[in-house]
Amino acid sequence: MFERGYLKSNLPEKLVPGEPFPEKKEELSDIFWRFLSSPHGSENDLTKTGLKKEFKKSDIYVPEIVGYPSALQVFLQELSDGEITPGRLEQNLFYGFRGITLDESLRYQINLIYKSHKYILLADLPKDSEIEGLYETGNKHYNHALELFEAGKFGASLNEMRVAFTSFALYFSKREAHIKTGLEDGVKKLINEKSSLKKKKKINVLVGLGSGHTDIYHKFYQENPTAASRSFSSSPIVYTASSEAVRRSMFSKQIPDRLLAQTFIEHVLMSQIEEQKLTDDHEEVERVLREITNQLTPENIEKMSQLYKSGRLDDGRLLKYLRSIGVKIPRINGKIFVYRKSREDDDDE
Repeated sequence: MFERGYLKSNLPEKLVPGEPFPEKKEELSDIFWRFLSSPHGSENDLTKTGLKKEFKKSDIYVPEIVGYPSALQVFLQELSDGEITPGRLEQNLFYGFRGITLDESLRYQINLIYKSHKYILLADLPKDSEIEGLYETGNKHYNHALELFEAGKFGASLNEMRVAFTSFALYFSKREAHIKTGLEDGVKKLINEKSSLKKKKKINVLVGLGSGHTDIYHKFYQENPTAASRSFSSSPIVYTASSEAVRRSMFSKQIPDRLLAQTFIEHVLMSQIEEQKLTDDHEEVERVLREITNQLTPENIEKMSQLYKSGRLDDGRLLKYLRSIGVKIPRINGKIFVYRKSREDDDDE
């Protein structure tokens, strides 16, 4: 004999004669999105976010890798399952996937993933995505703007740089929309295919993104505030002039001429810092660049454009010139920022 409780809990309250019993709905897992935002050019950038600790708590890990071939998703999962070694994957990246930069940041993540038995998802733009064309267009305008600046055509260079950032903004907007869809569809697909995930009541998805991609988190948070959280490697975030210009354009805000002008000087100084490898802390680099460029007015920079044209100023002499007009140059990683290929004295402050 069935107990009343069993009958009561399993029979529908109302049943129309001739209709079948309603199918029992499958319970869906709760998905919790955890976003870690930071620069991602070095191991130091990633460790500041607490990636290692957050990774251990995750069920699915989503690294930010743009321009990847479809085979990379398979290789990363094999790496996680212990079927291939980091060395083998690095060989595949070096010999087969020349579009992927095997930098310190990616190498750190490869070692973290190895034998972790986490599910790995790639949600960014794949190789040969049409959206990449917008970035290439932006780069053409950006490089042309730099040429105009060095030719002393300051007004035209500002206009060209504005066009460049408009194109970059459209690229990032479309890319972030692609990432959000890729996250949602990719996680659902993994849950449907993997029985171990299907059984879980709560699935933790860890998403690593650059600190500029804040809008993706905001959209997940707006849809369900209790199912999304984020943390930054440091606070407050300091954006470079270029990053701020792109973000302003993405959110339909005007880009002031002063901000556009500052990007020309920032471009030169960023190249010099990277060339000399003064630090592996990219947040410190961004802070230093902003401290320098914030001291400059459009008038200062227009004069520099004319000096470039006349040959009295070039990239190698830029830092010395900035100091000569009273710009304070912060130290980087405790070191005096000088350009080694110039004739500046290391003690020149």
